[in-house]
Amino acid sequence: MNTEYIDISLDFRKYIDKVVDIRVPNNMTVKELLKIIVESYGLPLEIKNPSIRVENFNVILTSFSFLYSSQYVRNGSLLVVEKL
Repeated sequence: MNTEYIDISLDFRKYIDKVVDIRVPNNMTVKELLKIIVESYGLPLEIKNPSIRVENFNVILTSFSFLYSSQYVRNGSLLVVEKL
């Protein structure tokens, strides 16, 4: 599979007052994505078994879900971090 990139917003407001707008490869799992973002931005969060909700569709993606495997994750999607 060719790596494609998507522009998304990650909403961490359930845990800290932060929304991150970022362009990422879609061949990442939810857990990989969140670990990289937390580390890169120096966020005071620990990622264990995360899940995110695709805001417009109320679809939950779990820790090992790939972004490309969800038809609901597209450019401009707001992904709300539900569980770390």
